[in-house]
Amino acid sequence: MGPLPVRWLLRQALLLAALSATLTCSKYFCPQTCSCSDDRVFCIGKDLQSIPRALPPTTLDLYLFANHLSQVKASSFQGLSRLSSLDLSLNRIADLPPGIFNSLAHLNNLDLTGNQLTLGPLKNAALAALPRLRTLDLSYTGQQATERGIFDDLPDLRELGLAGNLFYCDCRLAWLVHWLVKVLCVHGKLAIDCVPLLCLSNQICNISFKLPSCCSISDVNVSGAARQRRVDCYADTSS
Repeated sequence: MGPLPVRWLLRQALLLAALSATLTCSKYFCPQTCSCSDDRVFCIGKDLQSIPRALPPTTLDLYLFANHLSQVKASSFQGLSRLSSLDLSLNRIADLPPGIFNSLAHLNNLDLTGNQLTLGPLKNAALAALPRLRTLDLSYTGQQATERGIFDDLPDLRELGLAGNLFYCDCRLAWLVHWLVKVLCVHGKLAIDCVPLLCLSNQICNISFKLPSCCSISDVNVSGAARQRRVDCYADTSS
């Protein structure tokens, strides 16, 4: 796994600072391995191998990053219907069982950075259960392909992190480029920062995807030598 984005590391550092400054804790529902403050639960860097039980049902933000989680159960988040933000980054999760997100209809942010997920687990997890999801981070998760329509049931999605993944750069990727422009361009502005998408070796090609007139974005090209490809997107935000 390559170096993580500085912005992501800074955000995690701020969360740790907030945790250390916690003054009041709700101990009634708070697991022993975690710290609770108001509607936030911090279970960070505790070498956890499973998600704690008896999490407060009022939890809005749940931070479980930097543990040793490798398997999660479909029932792991039952009873957390108010959950708005879920951070599972920097774990060892390779599979997401069907129905794991079924009770999280109000989830806005989901961070899976640094886990080793593949397309299969993402399909099984039924992202359709997350109609209010706005931010989904799949950076450094070992993605190599994205199936057409996998994000179609996320009508509110505005930020999608795909950094650090190696994609197959051929015509199978074209739908994703068009989808990004169609969905992530809001009110004439590009809602996310476009970063290069790294691609696995493939036959030498130079494919240009013509994008609709949105955000004054130029053509997106898939090109390069056989060893490595990249998809670069550029936005003119001067207007």
